[in-house]
Amino acid sequence: MLNIDVEEIQLPLAHITLAAKRYGQADKPVILALHGWLDNVDSFIPLAQAFAQQGLFDKFQLICIDWPGHGLSDHRPGRYPLHWVDYIYDLQAVIHTLSQETGPIILLGHSLGGIVASAYNACLADNIHKLILIEALAPLSESATQAKDRLRKGLQQQQRFN
Repeated sequence: MLNIDVEEIQLPLAHITLAAKRYGQADKPVILALHGWLDNVDSFIPLAQAFAQQGLFDKFQLICIDWPGHGLSDHRPGRYPLHWVDYIYDLQAVIHTLSQETGPIILLGHSLGGIVASAYNACLADNIHKLILIEALAPLSESATQAKDRLRKGLQQQQRFN
């Protein structure tokens, strides 16, 4: 196993503070790694090791964030479910913060992180340089005729937390 320098960082956003890890030098272009559901930044350790073996840290830095409520990031206030769409707002804030320092960002998403990254790319492709997806095709969907029943079920399940 390679010994890789890693820096634990915090990304204070307007609405929440996210924990992150930076591999590589802060002055290099950013590859922003987004983990999957119920995962954390350490799921990208093997990727960071592969980057080091290939010499990619000479050209890029890898920043891995913990989504809200995951790893060492803050939890959202209140007691309500997290929907994948909510993470798009977090991602927009992270990209805005990081791109001011480093320029265009490459998004790398795994599973939920890939779904969020692809939805963001569909809406705001000009804000990112490239998109890399690992095991992420699209968000789950169903017929619009199911919307009423899905919302009813979600609201009933939410009542358990009140």
